[in-house]
Amino acid sequence: MDSPSTNPNLIATFGTYHLVFSTNTRTGNENVKKFSLVYDFGRRFLKCNNYQELERQAVTNDLVRFFLKYTNLCDEMFTIAVHNEGMHIPVTFDIVKYNNDIRKKLGVEDYHEYAMVFNPFKPKKTSRWDVDENDNIYYKEIDKKESVDAEWE
Repeated sequence: MDSPSTNPNLIATFGTYHLVFSTNTRTGNENVKKFSLVYDFGRRFLKCNNYQELERQAVTNDLVRFFLKYTNLCDEMFTIAVHNEGMHIPVTFDIVKYNNDIRKKLGVEDYHEYAMVFNPFKPKKTSRWDVDENDNIYYKEIDKKESVDAEWE
């Protein structure tokens, strides 16, 4: 039942990020760090001067490490950004790589075996959250037919 609002170690994301190169700020001043990596959680952007600086930040910054490990962000994108100032260059989340790493941590590496990697509302393939008459939340085991029917809804 953890969520980003109850556990600061959890984040929610749509996986939509972009890289922007801009020589000036919105107010017209010169940008000190000309690259921004914009994302949909937390502080909402990272600033850097180049890809190598981002790699150095990754040594001490978990968020930067996440982007370098689980997205397609690379040095070549920074060159494209310089050649297209102001363009929002999409940075893509690699859900397959992330899924593989989480499954390894859970000890469930077989793709055909159910593992609650992304859906906190379905702890097992044959269960679901339910609420009793006293408004207590609990896992309800569902029979196989109900489980199959639920997958088709």
